[in-house]
Amino acid sequence: MKLYTYCSNCKAEINFSASVKKRSDLTKKFETQNSNSIILSCNCCKTQSINTIDSIKAEVNQKIIGFSTIFFAIAAIILSVYIFTLAVKFLNIYTVGGLVSVISIPYLICHAIKNYLQNKVMDFNFS
Repeated sequence: MKLYTYCSNCKAEINFSASVKKRSDLTKKFETQNSNSIILSCNCCKTQSINTIDSIKAEVNQKIIGFSTIFFAIAAIILSVYIFTLAVKFLNIYTVGGLVSVISIPYLICHAIKNYLQNKVMDFNFS
């Protein structure tokens, strides 16, 4: 999950990553004196800004979605080639049905990863 907020000086986006489930866990991770704010450094203007916990938003990390999509494509191709060689040998409807079901497994895994990440982001943003 990618977290972001905006710099109070230059209004640039400050991105950072933290493995937290709720906003309250964020204060524990950064160990701040004030339980409602954290100090972040802006890469644009090189200043440190104090941001409230409520101003921090989360979004899905697109790298993980990309990796799971690539995994789906590679697994589907490998499984298709393997099942197709069996389908040519046996030439029956059960082999074709197996091809469809086996290709759908990587898709379901990819879809489950995407749903898990979106639920995690929604839990953080609405906590």
